[in-house]
Amino acid sequence: MMEGFHSISSNDIQSYMEILCQPEWEGRRAGTPGYLAAAQFVVDSFTAWGLQPANHGLWYQTFDHEWTEIKDAGQLSIKFAFGKDSISKQYNFPSEFFPGSSSANGTISAPAIWVGFGITAPELNYDDYQKVDVKGKIVVVETEIPVNAKHPDFAVWAVHSSTVSKCKNAINHGAVGLIFVDKLANPSIPYHPNFIYCYLKKSMVNDLFVGTKFNRNDLIEHIKTTLQPQSFSLGKEITITAHTQHHLDGKCCNVVGLLEGSDSVLKNEIIILGAHLDGVGNAGAFFPGALDNASGSVDVMTIAQGLAQSKVDLKRSILFILLGAEETGLRGSTYYVTHPIFPPEKVVCMFNFDMVGNGKGLGLWGGTSFPEILKHFQEANEKYIHRPMQSWEYSDAGGRPRTDGMIFGRAGYTTLAATVTDRVKPVFYHDIGDTPDMVVPEIMEDICRWFYLALIGMANE
Repeated sequence: MMEGFHSISSNDIQSYMEILCQPEWEGRRAGTPGYLAAAQFVVDSFTAWGLQPANHGLWYQTFDHEWTEIKDAGQLSIKFAFGKDSISKQYNFPSEFFPGSSSANGTISAPAIWVGFGITAPELNYDDYQKVDVKGKIVVVETEIPVNAKHPDFAVWAVHSSTVSKCKNAINHGAVGLIFVDKLANPSIPYHPNFIYCYLKKSMVNDLFVGTKFNRNDLIEHIKTTLQPQSFSLGKEITITAHTQHHLDGKCCNVVGLLEGSDSVLKNEIIILGAHLDGVGNAGAFFPGALDNASGSVDVMTIAQGLAQSKVDLKRSILFILLGAEETGLRGSTYYVTHPIFPPEKVVCMFNFDMVGNGKGLGLWGGTSFPEILKHFQEANEKYIHRPMQSWEYSDAGGRPRTDGMIFGRAGYTTLAATVTDRVKPVFYHDIGDTPDMVVPEIMEDICRWFYLALIGMANE
């Protein structure tokens, strides 16, 4: 057993990180050839280590997945009028704006309307579009919602929090374009052939309020305090240019590898380890997607390698899933729970790995709710790993799910998540700076060794 434990190496982990983040795979966006190449690398690795294809002799669960190719970063400018004169300010990629990852192709120029959080919710008696006409206009929209998780109607509000919902709402109100107030690459928004959008850094959005009588932060605070919309015309013209091509024929997949248990009865009980393999892709430039989520994928692969090559006896079976299309709406995990390979009642639990590669301490989200599982991790850490360790109760605040683990949890699976605490490096979330040198191979090594030991305990208890 300990031979396999010591075979788990930070050097191998770093090597796998570099491979998954190679520029040739262009950030592993779901539906693209780059994603499929990454999936094939996982299959080749699983095969070499002695895992079995889990989907009735197949390594893949394949599903259709259209995608949008971004040819270049495009352009964003704002025209400021001064009486009869005007000037235009051009914004810079990637420091000030990102193009829309599923934007239509072309150029639009239109007046700008700030519509707060961009929400229309009759059930909450709230509508950011109620007193403004945005037909033919470009709307400027804040991310998230104006209430926090302690609000009694949080779950109802949370349904409207996604960028997908906000784009659909803008289109339904006749807007021709949109600027999100945040510089964040995000491929989850469905393509619309006549809708162009982009993301602008928060500090740059203040330019839009120059010459108005309003302060953006004051308006946001007023909405949060009163839950009354404050939408208004910004008195400026925005021009957005996008160079894109939409592909309807894309494919995506989950990679599924199995370590079959040795016990004739217990092998029918399954422990699942999952991580999403996809990233945000090429959003005007190459986004490596290292912490999010090559780190989780490498963790799952490394644990699979350690257990498979150690030849340690496992009475229960372990299913390793590299999930596709998490970034485009948790589609790979949704596909699995609606097309389960093993009967859900035979699944002991599912562990999700997402952004598990930057920190000092170990964490098991949901562990406190399942002490019969938690004890194996506590024992492994106390005897062999010796890092600070935390656990939390399982919870679901409602609203839209944000992780693959929540998809499994809402489908009735006992679900936990591997986490790390006390980050030691900057986090470049959905950003061009999410490179392999922003992860910590040493904590990933210990995460994998921790799970290696705990899974042996769980499989054989």
